[in-house]
Amino acid sequence: MTFRRPWGVVFDKERLRAKFNAQPVWYVSDPSPEWKAWQAAMQDAARLADSPIWALTPFIETVRSRGGRSPNDWRWEREWRVQGDLEFDLDDVAMIVADTAGAPGFFDQISVGLPWVSSEDSTVRWSGGFTAGWDEEIDSMLERFYAQFLSADRAGLIWDREEQRYFCMAEVLDTWDAMEEAFGHVVPELGHVIERGLSRTSTMWCRIFDLSNVHE
Repeated sequence: MTFRRPWGVVFDKERLRAKFNAQPVWYVSDPSPEWKAWQAAMQDAARLADSPIWALTPFIETVRSRGGRSPNDWRWEREWRVQGDLEFDLDDVAMIVADTAGAPGFFDQISVGLPWVSSEDSTVRWSGGFTAGWDEEIDSMLERFYAQFLSADRAGLIWDREEQRYFCMAEVLDTWDAMEEAFGHVVPELGHVIERGLSRTSTMWCRIFDLSNVHE
C-alpha cells in the first residue's frame, strides 16, 4: 500500500550522481527509431542476465500520447533515478518541502534535526532532534561572524575576469575557512547549517580588520 504524505525530501542532483550514481531519465517516444532499437536490444538480451542493456533500462521511460489507448507522458517531471533503494544520510538532504498542513504532521512523526522555513512568515525553525534549542546559538554565532567579516560584494572588491578571482590587497577567504577562523571547531551538523545560510549571501569573505588597514 502506498501512503501519500504532504511533504517531500529534496536532494542535490550532483550529490546524488556522485554518491549514488543517479542519472536523468531518458524519455523515449513510442513509436520512434530509438524506441524500436531499445526494444530490439532487450529482446536480444532476454536470456542474458548480465547484458549491459539491463543497466540502462531503469533509466528509460516510454512516452506515449495522452490521447491514445495507453497514455504515458511524464516528461514534465524531468525525473532522476537510482537503482535500488536510496539509503541516505542527513547530510545528503538539501531541503524538506511541506505544505502548511503537512509540516506539523511531518515534525510530529519524524525528528531529523534539520531547519525548516514556514511559508507564512519565512521564519526558520528547527524540527527537533539534536538541533533543538540551537536557534539562539545560531543567531549569536552569525552576529559574531558579521562583526568580523564582510562579503566580497559589500567589501567593494573588484572581480578580475581573466584571473577569475577578486582583486584585493586583503586576503579573501571562502565561507568554511572564515567560519573556522571565527568559531574554531564546530560540530558538523551545526557547521553545515551555518555554512549554507552564509553561502546564500556570499561564498567569499574579507576580514573587516584587514580592510580597515588597507584603507588607512
